[in-house]
Amino acid sequence: MIPDPGLIAGVAGCLAALFSLLAVRRCHLRASRDSSRLSHEFESAQALLAGRQALFSEEIAGLRHALSTLEIGMQNTDEILRDGRMNRTSRAQAMRLLRSGVSPDTAAATLGVARREIKLLATVSQLLAAG
Repeated sequence: MIPDPGLIAGVAGCLAALFSLLAVRRCHLRASRDSSRLSHEFESAQALLAGRQALFSEEIAGLRHALSTLEIGMQNTDEILRDGRMNRTSRAQAMRLLRSGVSPDTAAATLGVARREIKLLATVSQLLAAG
């Protein structure tokens, strides 16, 4: 008895379809695992990004505050130094503060004068007192 060629072709076709179905299923499982892994990595990256964004927002807020403080200091310094130097009243106030033991930085902030001006005044005063 000779097997029917159509039966052999049908069985071969069914086997090929079964192997193809198994290969597709394996690829689908692999793609599902990769998708899950990538989703987890994406969520981790989003969390990291949100943390850094919050950190940078805080830094930007600090810089804005520092800038506004500097702008106010420049306005105060401009008012005091209209002719390019400290007037006698502001100089006398600065000397009183320095002699009372206040640091040059604190005196500058109190009077709204540039720190370098107060430090220069303190240095000159010390040199004259020593000399």
